[in-house]
Amino acid sequence: MLGTNIGYQLHLAARFALHEAHAALSGMALTPARVTALIHIRDHPGCDQAALGRFLMVNRSAGMKIANRLAADGLIERRAGRDRRSRGLFLTHCGTQALDDMLACLAQAEARFCARLEPHEQSAFLGLLQKLQPVPLQSATTTNGD
Repeated sequence: MLGTNIGYQLHLAARFALHEAHAALSGMALTPARVTALIHIRDHPGCDQAALGRFLMVNRSAGMKIANRLAADGLIERRAGRDRRSRGLFLTHCGTQALDDMLACLAQAEARFCARLEPHEQSAFLGLLQKLQPVPLQSATTTNGD
C-alpha cells in the first residue's frame, strides 16, 4: 500500500536527501535549515525575522533562534529595517563566502542523491516537485510588503 503512496515515497526520498545534506554540511556545523535561511536572506536582503520564520514554516521563536545563531556565527547582521521597530537581516561578507562553500557541498550531496536519475529525469522530477510546493511557501518569499 505505502509503495504506491506519493506522500510516503516523497517522505522517504526527503529523508535520504536530508541525510546526504547533513553529511555534506557536517564539517561546517550548519544544518540544512540554516543554509535555507541564509539563501532566503541572500535572496531577500533586509527581510525581518518574521518573514524568515514564515518562509521556513517555523514559529516566531524558532525563526528568532535561527537568526540569533547565524548572527552569533557572524554569517548575518541586523540593520535598520523598513520601520523603526524592525531590524532587517543581511548576509555579512563571511556569510556570503560561507554560503558559497555550503552550496558547493550541497551540490555534491545532490549529485549523490540523484545519481540514479538520468538528467532528463532529474529535470522532470524537479518540475513536478515545484508544482507541489505549498502556496504559503511561495507567497512567503516576498518581503517588506512587496
